[in-house]
Amino acid sequence: MLHGRSVRAKGSRKLDIANVCWQRWNKVPVERAPHPALSAFVLSYLGFDEDTRAPVRRRLVASVAPFILVEFAAPGRHATGDGFPGPAGDTLLCGPIDTPRDIELTGRRRGVVAILKPAGASAFLGVPMREIVDRQLRCGELPGFRDAPRIAPRLASAHDWPTRFDLLDELLLRHTAQCREPSPVMVRAWHRLGISGGRIPIRHLAESVGVGSRQLEKLFREQAGCTPKKAARILRFHRALGLLTDTARSGDNLAAVAAHCGYSDHAHLSREVRALAGVPPTFLC
Repeated sequence: MLHGRSVRAKGSRKLDIANVCWQRWNKVPVERAPHPALSAFVLSYLGFDEDTRAPVRRRLVASVAPFILVEFAAPGRHATGDGFPGPAGDTLLCGPIDTPRDIELTGRRRGVVAILKPAGASAFLGVPMREIVDRQLRCGELPGFRDAPRIAPRLASAHDWPTRFDLLDELLLRHTAQCREPSPVMVRAWHRLGISGGRIPIRHLAESVGVGSRQLEKLFREQAGCTPKKAARILRFHRALGLLTDTARSGDNLAAVAAHCGYSDHAHLSREVRALAGVPPTFLC
């Protein structure tokens, strides 16, 4: 993950179109799965180490996946919207993103990202996702994360990435001892939504997990920070984003990607890209 292509915006600065799952940055990071006992809550660990001497602007697009960011070196400054606040050594929770925005990065950046699963994030963090959409918080402010200030120094002092990931496993496993289990209905609904690529009708989704549409909407707002319909839109958008930025499929035109992902036509896809990425599709492919 953390790989991808950059494009030129107006002006001379490089613009990386990056989703919030950290999948499309220039330099490929180190990636590892979390401990199996964390599988209900954590999707993946990423370790990154890069030095951007000239300012690099990157786009965070709409996403339902919160993540924990631990930076050992100085964080980047934001260009528009909110960046990642706080000094190096902070452990930050970055909530689901509804509003696309840019961050501008300079200097040495080294750290770890723990990408959380949307269906388990609320149970893991102890907060409703609707309260942290488009927000960044210090993890030390969250229930059960009082040891958060010690995470960055411990990870920074480790001599390699496997050791850092093992330490992160240890710290997060300790935290799960006080976590509630994710909602079984939410887990099933998210699984069905994912395998459909966001194309399953919401009424059918609710029926498939044995709840009413209103109950499902309330559950999603609480635990994913958005409605099931919005979650489906974002999942479908990320599927299209993957195709648009896949160099192996660079010959695919907008109409082909739109048809593959279930959009009515290329104009529909273009509108969704502008709404959820804040840029036209030509910036992505």
